[in-house]
Amino acid sequence: MVLHLLKLEWKKLVTYNLFRILVALYIALLPLGFLIGRGIQLPEETGGTISFYTFPKVWQALGYAGNWMSFFFLGFLGVLLVTNEFSYKTLRQNLITGMSRKEYFFGKYIFMIAVSIAAALYYAIVALGVGFYYTDYVIIERVMENIDFIPKFFLMSFAYMNFAFLLGILLRRMGLALFLYFIYTLLIEMVLRYFFHAKIFGEDSASRNYYPLNAFEDLAPFPIPDIGPSSEMPNFFLEPNLAVILTLVYSGIFTFIAYQVFMKRDL
Repeated sequence: MVLHLLKLEWKKLVTYNLFRILVALYIALLPLGFLIGRGIQLPEETGGTISFYTFPKVWQALGYAGNWMSFFFLGFLGVLLVTNEFSYKTLRQNLITGMSRKEYFFGKYIFMIAVSIAAALYYAIVALGVGFYYTDYVIIERVMENIDFIPKFFLMSFAYMNFAFLLGILLRRMGLALFLYFIYTLLIEMVLRYFFHAKIFGEDSASRNYYPLNAFEDLAPFPIPDIGPSSEMPNFFLEPNLAVILTLVYSGIFTFIAYQVFMKRDL
């Protein structure tokens, strides 16, 4: 059943030009966008720019770059998965021909999980390729040091798609869902965190970092240069395990809301 639902979703999207463009751009821009950063000059005492391309720092540095790629391209895909079917009436056609709402819904989530796994594997391949190329002397312990960013990258990719999919379910229209997705991430959550939340709970309140998109981002935060004690995580970054827990909780909440809305709404 899982394989059948996955194949069905693939057949729907593989001939769709926008889907192929999103995938092609993601594949091309993840390594290219990361490597362009070589032009940035950092002081030698921090390890210089090249330290971001060697093991073990490459895992986090590429994760941070991939964070933005996943936010844009995979979030776009999450909206596309459902709004495209509302627009072309294929959702009703699937239900009329015998597919249950539950099968339809979980087919989407199976596909999002598969895409997130593929994104994490591609991230790992790129990180290993860049790391082995730029690291002068490779030690297996250094290669494995930050390898936990691979499952974090999977979780981050899925979380972005999941949130975008929820907006698609709620709003149905691609343009409106995408607008809210980007405006919430880039503006609304920042306003909530730094104005309303800070005024209510105080400027130093750690809870202002607990908002969903911030938790997703902090799965792969900006890699702080190694400059001694001051290189520790600033207090606007979540502790890594807390970022994972919050992302899992929010993903569960988004899935529950999307499921309830989809199962009860008149389609």
